[in-house]
Amino acid sequence: MNRWAQYLWQAPATLQRLIARHNRISLPRGCSADARLARLRAALIHQRTVRVTYFSLDAATQAALQDLRHARTGIRTDDLVRRYGPIRPLTELAADPQPQTISERLLLLGWLLPRQSPTFGGAGFLLVPDVRAWLPVPLALPTFGPAAPPPLVPALHATAVLLLAASERPLAVCADGRLRQASLRRLQPRLGPQVAPDAAALYAWLLPLLYQLDLLERHDGQITPTVAAGRFLSRPLPAQQQRLQQTWIPRMQNGEWRMENAA
Repeated sequence: MNRWAQYLWQAPATLQRLIARHNRISLPRGCSADARLARLRAALIHQRTVRVTYFSLDAATQAALQDLRHARTGIRTDDLVRRYGPIRPLTELAADPQPQTISERLLLLGWLLPRQSPTFGGAGFLLVPDVRAWLPVPLALPTFGPAAPPPLVPALHATAVLLLAASERPLAVCADGRLRQASLRRLQPRLGPQVAPDAAALYAWLLPLLYQLDLLERHDGQITPTVAAGRFLSRPLPAQQQRLQQTWIPRMQNGEWRMENAA
């Protein structure tokens, strides 16, 4: 039994039923404790489920999750209430299960569970380790201090813009894998006047390369960065450019892609 399933098993039965109700998990009448846990585990404990749910949450809730992921031993109840709002008694939640605070939303997702913490010696709450490990990590470009960064080649600049934008909110793609117009409109203001007019063609050429490098993943018509994207952006710019060129040059030599001014 993994840790998330163990924590769910140790949670009160009323809370388990509330989590099932909030996540629309069907529980038969008279469901045993073992069967209830099995259904919760089958519906909730998946990396893809966590990532898809995360991107459906509002920005404030996503920010709270990123803060809580650093509280590896949990958070005191009073600190949780002060930062993310109170949690009503389970009897009140059962009567009105619509979450009223960020704390309640995370509790009803089954992600934030009541735990006794040995660190601060009392009752508190813990973002379960599985969720903490599976949450998307916000991406950031490396800083260069006071000196201006060197000019980026269009392909490298477009890659950074796309990965950062997709880490904030998934980008929609068409059935053929090209970016939808709504996604292009999100990216164009960040690309600058030299690249923006050719954004559609540039990304049509660039996306297959980013999939090959395992920098993007696609689910249900949307793309999001992978864990490898963070490592890619943390590299020096020459190393990023070399990594892209190692992939696109053989394909251009084979005649698979044609894109002027990529480099």
